[in-house]
Amino acid sequence: MDATLKQAGKVLELFEDTSREQVQALLASGFLADLRDANIAKVSRDEFRRLLGLRQLNPPLLETVGTVTVPAITELFIAEEKFSVGDTPKIVWVSGLFRGWFGSKTEKPMAKTELRIAKLTKSSVDGPILEELGECAETTLSQIHALLAQQPNGEQGLLLTNGLANIFYCLDIEGTLRAVRVHWGGNGWYVDADSVEDPGRWSAGSRVFSRNSLGSGS
Repeated sequence: MDATLKQAGKVLELFEDTSREQVQALLASGFLADLRDANIAKVSRDEFRRLLGLRQLNPPLLETVGTVTVPAITELFIAEEKFSVGDTPKIVWVSGLFRGWFGSKTEKPMAKTELRIAKLTKSSVDGPILEELGECAETTLSQIHALLAQQPNGEQGLLLTNGLANIFYCLDIEGTLRAVRVHWGGNGWYVDADSVEDPGRWSAGSRVFSRNSLGSGS
């Protein structure tokens, strides 16, 4: 009995700073009775908080901010022609790693696709990002270029233009998945690539683009 009273006291402590009106509303709602009867072991606290409109205690690494439909690619896509320094879009730098891994790559025409856009909620290496994306991680060079073409001179749009990275994961000419970064540097677009094993961390706030479903991709 003493243990039960002690536990009840702890429950009451949760409501010490709660107004009488709010306590009455909570009692009248039946939520407390539902919690009493629930199998708590099967309830995710973060999911419960999300349903209540509260901030999650352990937010996911990637927070979806929207989707984008990429128009159909109707011609053979030749990477070395599209990702070269030029004015349409205004690409001012392409890294040696990107040219080595993707320069001779071609991609076949593809139907219009939908990509998911997510914000990185905290800094991270590629591994956890890829784990969260799962089988939808892979995108294509033609999809990246189509998005650049919508913001050729750094206009506001779905690609970040504040210096943070726009991250894509693409297969190189050997079929190895690589991280591809495009970012606006003030004077134009910079294009880079790196190994997904690289220990460098992407900054929080960067955007990650992936297929929105297993049916949209290469």
